[in-house]
Amino acid sequence: MELIDEKGRLFGRVNIVDALVVLFAIAVLAAGAALVFGDDPNANETEPNSDAPPADTLHVTLVTTDDAATTLETENVTVGDERATVTAIHRTPGPRSFLRVALEGVRTEQGFQFAGNPVRVNQGYTVMTETARVGTRVVERDVSPAFDTESTTVNVTTTVRRPVAEAVGTGDEQTVGDDTVATVGSVETTAVNETHSELRASVELETRLVDDSPQYGGGPVRLGRTLFLETNTYQFEAEIVGVNE
Repeated sequence: MELIDEKGRLFGRVNIVDALVVLFAIAVLAAGAALVFGDDPNANETEPNSDAPPADTLHVTLVTTDDAATTLETENVTVGDERATVTAIHRTPGPRSFLRVALEGVRTEQGFQFAGNPVRVNQGYTVMTETARVGTRVVERDVSPAFDTESTTVNVTTTVRRPVAEAVGTGDEQTVGDDTVATVGSVETTAVNETHSELRASVELETRLVDDSPQYGGGPVRLGRTLFLETNTYQFEAEIVGVNE
């Protein structure tokens, strides 16, 4: 039997044009079914977990008395086992270094979580860089990235040995690390006896504001407080008798 006879029928039974139309229709139906019922190419992709707590950043103030902290800079550090960023540093005699640090964590119904735990005042953290490791504790939280600072001028008076009084001069500086924390202004001396002189001076202090109150050396700047001043040449203690903010 011929495949296509003289009348154009397939195997003498089906018109070849009709057969082609049927095959085309079947192909169209199959393609449509594949679109409707076929696998979603994105079906295996994992959708984000809408229940996950949102990421958040908390700025805290850490304080340390470790000498190694005088080498810290505004940089990326490791706090505990997590990465964090030191955004500002304030140094003051003690020596004390106050670090403003950005902690990356999540905000939950229980509050901010860092490394899976809440952050509380007085909580201790170890801050590490490639060259330093210092112990710190939290003294403030929910603060800005930078410190609020100002220069506060105080008037001080004391009685010291005459060589010390004679060594004190305008422009003398006290430093912590590479930071100047106090600068001597005007100086007056009066001999008390053959060995001692009364020293009166103005000193400009680099202070950190806490609730609008200037802080220096770990405490508030106020009348009657004892100020310890130290340079490479001399050191003495004096009473604050005047504050000019």
